[in-house]
Amino acid sequence: MEKREIYIAWIIKTVELETGEEYFIPVEEKAEQKRFIKGIQAELKIMEGLDSLKASQVHVYTTFKDKRLWVVLRKTSVSPFVGFKKSADGTIDKVLLDISSEKLRRLALMVEDGLTLEEIVEAEDGLTKDEMTYVRSKEILP
Repeated sequence: MEKREIYIAWIIKTVELETGEEYFIPVEEKAEQKRFIKGIQAELKIMEGLDSLKASQVHVYTTFKDKRLWVVLRKTSVSPFVGFKKSADGTIDKVLLDISSEKLRRLALMVEDGLTLEEIVEAEDGLTKDEMTYVRSKEILP
């Protein structure tokens, strides 16, 4: 099994976890720990293009516990579709983006293919304010 297949397998297993559960993968040395975490992060970056919601639920970090080095994969409940708005008077309200994951995928692909905002609006017969914000945020990301 290649390294890349190992990273993908661990990501898939992590997505299947319950929120808050973690996998601890033992490694022998710091350099291996760094390579492993970079490999996982690279695969998560690829996964973002396919399923950004699932990719955003996998958090990877390193730790030293019980005299061992570990790479930790944790399933989080953080959703990119939930945010909070703080008003001038200090009140905080929950804000939900109302965009389906299929539409997000289509919009991301259109931006990746180099379509302009106007072309995307035309192709989708219009966009909501949240969808326009999403497209604009994708346009400025590398």
